[in-house]
Amino acid sequence: MTPLDSVGDNRALVSEPHTDDGPSPSLVGTLVAQRYQVEALLGSGGMGAVYRARHVHMQKVVALKVLHRETSERPEVVSRFEREAIAAGRIDHPNVAAATDFGRLGDGSFYLVLEYVAGQSLGSLLEEEGALPLPRALAIAEQIAAALAAAHRAEIVHRDLKPDNVMLLDPATRSTRPEADIVKVLDFGLAKLERKDADATQLTMIGAIYGTPQYMSPEQAGGGEVDARADLYALGLILYEMLAGKPPFAAEQLMPLLIKQMTEEPPPLPADVPRPVRKVVMKLLEKKPEDRFQSAEELLVALRELGKAAATPDSGRARLPSVTSLPMVPQVVDKLDELSSSARQASRPAVDFLLRELRKPIEIGGRVAPRWLPLSALVVVLGVVVTIVAVRGGEPSTGSLQGASGTASGATGDDEDDPPPRRKPVQLDPALRQVLEAAKNGSDTALYALQQRTDAERSVDEWLALSQALLMRKQVQAGLDAFAGAIAGDELAREEKALLGALRHLADDEAHADAILQFVAKHLGPIAGDFLFDVWSKTSAKTHATTRAFELLGTRGVQKQMSDALRIALDLRAAEKCEQYAKLLPRVEQVGDERTLTPLRELRKERGCGESGRDDCYPCLRKDKALDAAYTQAALRKAPQFPLLRRWRWKG
Repeated sequence: MTPLDSVGDNRALVSEPHTDDGPSPSLVGTLVAQRYQVEALLGSGGMGAVYRARHVHMQKVVALKVLHRETSERPEVVSRFEREAIAAGRIDHPNVAAATDFGRLGDGSFYLVLEYVAGQSLGSLLEEEGALPLPRALAIAEQIAAALAAAHRAEIVHRDLKPDNVMLLDPATRSTRPEADIVKVLDFGLAKLERKDADATQLTMIGAIYGTPQYMSPEQAGGGEVDARADLYALGLILYEMLAGKPPFAAEQLMPLLIKQMTEEPPPLPADVPRPVRKVVMKLLEKKPEDRFQSAEELLVALRELGKAAATPDSGRARLPSVTSLPMVPQVVDKLDELSSSARQASRPAVDFLLRELRKPIEIGGRVAPRWLPLSALVVVLGVVVTIVAVRGGEPSTGSLQGASGTASGATGDDEDDPPPRRKPVQLDPALRQVLEAAKNGSDTALYALQQRTDAERSVDEWLALSQALLMRKQVQAGLDAFAGAIAGDELAREEKALLGALRHLADDEAHADAILQFVAKHLGPIAGDFLFDVWSKTSAKTHATTRAFELLGTRGVQKQMSDALRIALDLRAAEKCEQYAKLLPRVEQVGDERTLTPLRELRKERGCGESGRDDCYPCLRKDKALDAAYTQAALRKAPQFPLLRRWRWKG
């Protein structure tokens, strides 16, 4: 997603005037809302444009965001735009770019007026300089945390914090402390305005996805509940990048990036980053929200303490050479990394644990030293690894290595949920399994990642997850196509309860009834008749769905695979004479279920015929107990049900 495609990235506010008029006519030189004189186009994209403008009465420079007229007709885009206006308007803090006005132009386009921020984005600075000096990185992080604290006090969660949404004011525009960085946090277009804001998780995808996966918390990537701690995770990623010169997780494709964000631990920070700083960053990057700092205020306290320590020169503190400058050390690491695949598999817990530990620095008497010292210990370590490989003979390890710093567990088996009844279990990579679960839980990011894969790559489980993610957004035809893909791979996939429940719910909607009922008749085999009967019989009203369901019940393909229980239920409804009913009762007693109870109740009535309406309509059924026996047995057998699962989530 390019910055201006979302009209949500304010790097455009600091760029030179842009000459491309974009999809809509330029507003340069015009007066907007009778008070904003538009001076220059700063940037334009598929969703809108950003201008530099001046308030004609206050003579104050502002940034003017304008959605293109055609974009203003898309409710989800306008919702995001309004969200940014309300959120930025509610936060009063010097580190937040404030919104001052919002409205609609005569042609229907929406506009938003923001504080004009002249300077450089943190993203641009990191591209130019790489890792920042520790005091500068901590000072920037502290101001971002202060901005988040103000937002969170107003019950606003940013949800798209990243370096490109953090601006550093141009020193030339400031009269005080030109040497210090002044931070402004921008773009609250994805902000969750309050805890009860149900729409906050229901913004649909435009072009690609909302949010930035490289700076997205695991719970946001997984479609879970997002609170203020997700912003703290994003700040942890930003602080990591400022200290290391690169983000902890990177990949060219979305799927690998998503998997890393949700499952992998971040690589260690450089050895020259002090241990207290590393501890704060790694706490921010915990995968579980409850293991992170629990508030921005709590983080602020920690950052201020680190900032004070970093700003205090310590001329007496000597530093030993870095790890890579020591002789032989890189070669030893290479040897560990280059162990044969069978050796690494056999000793994976030991090798991974040792590599992780050996790359960490330690502090001895106020000095930072690599764990490689003394070098003689490395020979012992390498000997231990080789011994482990030799003893285990290349067999995969399932044990664990106990050490002073904790436990490094070996490879574990797939922890997939129990498969649907009678469907053959399929072993999936645990990381892919998490992406599939995230998609089924409503994650836009996970859905987008799945959609990038080719049909040939998809397993049955992936087809099912894709179908569920699409159906919960009521993208019915695409969801049906994915369900068909799953069934083509394994016929038993048609028993997936979550999808059947969703289809049954949507089948009552005339907008979707035809597509769903046709799909059911064609693809669901023995289940089709039960599904169609449920649609037809659940209401006495004659609707398009009930009419179509009854028509399909009579088709040869459906009847050919119909269960005996359903067949007798339909035969009872088709019978007209007492003798016909009497012949059917033994079959009802044998195989009938509760779907036969409605006609059986009518047969048990002893009045309703004759001129007075008091005569028995079915006297031939009173000769024995066959009717009572059939009714009793049928009542004991439940009919197939297609309920919407309680955990099902609708999106949008």
